Amino acid sequence: MEKIHFTKELTDGRKCLERCPESENHTIDVPPNSDSRLANILDSIPAFIALIDKDHNIVHINKSMADAFGRPAKDLIGKKCFELCHKDKKIPGSCPHRRVLMDGYSAISEIFEENLGGHVEVTATPFYSTDGSITGSVHVVKDIIRRKEAERQRDKIVNQLLMAQKLEEVGRLAAGIAHEINTPSQYVASNLEFLSESFEDVSNLFRACERLLNASDKGKIDNQVVAMVLDAFEEADWDYLHDELPRAISQAQEGINRVTKIVRAMKEFSHPGPKEKSLQDLNQIIETTVTISKNEWKYCSDVHLELQNNLPHVNCVGDQIGQVFLNMIVNAAHAITEKIGKDLEKERGGIFISTAKKGENVEIVISDTGTGIPKDITKSIFEAFFTTKKAGCGTGQGLAIAKEIIEQNHGGTISLSSSSDEGTSFSITIPINQT
Repeated sequence: MEKIHFTKELTDGRKCLERCPESENHTIDVPPNSDSRLANILDSIPAFIALIDKDHNIVHINKSMADAFGRPAKDLIGKKCFELCHKDKKIPGSCPHRRVLMDGYSAISEIFEENLGGHVEVTATPFYSTDGSITGSVHVVKDIIRRKEAERQRDKIVNQLLMAQKLEEVGRLAAGIAHEINTPSQYVASNLEFLSESFEDVSNLFRACERLLNASDKGKIDNQVVAMVLDAFEEADWDYLHDELPRAISQAQEGINRVTKIVRAMKEFSHPGPKEKSLQDLNQIIETTVTISKNEWKYCSDVHLELQNNLPHVNCVGDQIGQVFLNMIVNAAHAITEKIGKDLEKERGGIFISTAKKGENVEIVISDTGTGIPKDITKSIFEAFFTTKKAGCGTGQGLAIAKEIIEQNHGGTISLSSSSDEGTSFSITIPINQT
């Protein structure tokens, strides 16, 4: 009869077989045949269970797992686990069994394996002999399809919330953006009107010059023709037009470029963009966000950019990161407005944005000279629906969503330091090569 000894938990989380007196309370006599009570217990468990030795051979496999492969358990004993499960001749890099053999600790892996029914969670636990040495590991494989589906539904809801907030921001900024476009459009229109009026004077001048040239060809230049040309020069006020026409054209071009920049920035910000991560230029995202939010900050503050040249591109979801920056800039503008009020005679505030490579991360710091955040509520500032703004002026979702985007979606960090009446500084770090 084989004696199976119960295991005990060690302080470091591992388990080993306890050397116990041979009694009913500490050992189980297991018949060597496959119909043993222990085998029946393992076969009755719906989870997939297998015992793998140090050479990756299957020593025991329960009925549930054997049924998943469509073969009797006895036919699977001695098979290489990676060949059976993954249809591969080599050990996969994510193999939890290999990790157990290397460090002696339990290992958990989530894999998608059609042979095991789809998404599964594999827990490999060290299996010790009576002398305390590792002889293999016990694999417990759980179906996590429902959990994965729940995660997909959660991600879908989060993405919908992000898009809803983004559309809300776009709608709220629309009036300011229209105003930003209207100003350059007005001086484009004014300059075009000036060019249109000037064209008639210039046209009359050129017609007079044409008559002078025709008279010259015929050798009949008289005082009347010369007087006509001089009158045309005076009527057109050529000295004035000579200076103002290039200036009007330059201003019209500047206005068009300004409108183009605003429209391009709005398009980049509002475009849904890919949901998968890709290499993004954070400096460009910051400049775009500053452009579309100008109407929020231009009346109360100046924006100072200290963006590191040759900043490495970051693997991220660009529109999500842009949404974080927009929340920060708009919040900073509101805090400054609250501090200085509507009195433009007071000293203007400042919003300071810097980027820098720090090790394997990019750090973005966004600071302002606004009201600051009282110390007793800083711990709540990232909670959903918590807001320091007046009723109707904020939903309390901006910073909560920012934290979700940076920490959950991108594996980064976001923190703040603030003092009442002295302003607030947010520090954001994003891994450069995150997956």
